[in-house]
Amino acid sequence: MLFVLRNERGEHRIPLSFDLEPGTSVGAGTIAAKASAALLRLITDALAGAPVRVVGGVTDVVGLGGILGGGDGAPKYAGMQASVAFEAGGVRIAPSQRERLADLVEAMDEDPLLELVGVHAFGPADLERAERLASPDTQEARTLLRSLRLRRSELVRRRDELLASLRARLALGEDEEFAAGREELVAVGRDLGLTEDGIDRVADLLRPGAAKRRDQRTRGTALAIARSRIDGLTRLLVESGVPFERLDLRSPRFERVLAPEEPDPRGRIELVTRGGTPPKGILRRILGWFGL
Repeated sequence: MLFVLRNERGEHRIPLSFDLEPGTSVGAGTIAAKASAALLRLITDALAGAPVRVVGGVTDVVGLGGILGGGDGAPKYAGMQASVAFEAGGVRIAPSQRERLADLVEAMDEDPLLELVGVHAFGPADLERAERLASPDTQEARTLLRSLRLRRSELVRRRDELLASLRARLALGEDEEFAAGREELVAVGRDLGLTEDGIDRVADLLRPGAAKRRDQRTRGTALAIARSRIDGLTRLLVESGVPFERLDLRSPRFERVLAPEEPDPRGRIELVTRGGTPPKGILRRILGWFGL
């Protein structure tokens, strides 16, 4: 593009001429707009007057989008890949797996339009673990039920103690102690709710006909594991500085399972970058030289 704007001496001297209404107040934005329009006309005239071979070469290389500011090629960071693997039925992201995300996080920081797509895939061992968790044998279920009921009794006792303590601290005006006790009460209440839910689920395993719902329970447990993995990875990426709105971690599908013969058949979340900021077109580069 630049060689069609050279003068006979091989110099790049680009005269810009445009009219302004006399006696009017003109701001920098108006001047920039006038200059941009004049420069565009100048480039158009230069291309029209250039030999066909020259103009054809320019348009073949950059295309009209390249002249006006479109892409000159693929964005720098698009297509980067990484995967985060998990132990069978596990949801914890190991430190070694966190290190594999460093390049992606850096790329997301460098390119403000880059997006990160994630897809979960189960490993064969994940489904085996989900089946055992969802359908323990009768003796295991009874043992677990007794343990959960004991845990519920402990939480109820602690909840009652906290309530009594909070009433006393509120009456004495001990604001800091009251605030700390209130936070603990909320945590105990949350644990109590989860324990109650667990009791209901395990008790359901001991009811007649429970075996008929085995596959359904396995599916639900496996998907719960996958969602926990996705939530954990999302938190890790956001804490690392990746904006939440640029993450696209897809909902898990029970049917997406790795083949047993995979080199690493562990369940994983596969990540790939897409999009990104297109490079500046030639016209925008020229305008940048003029500070426009």
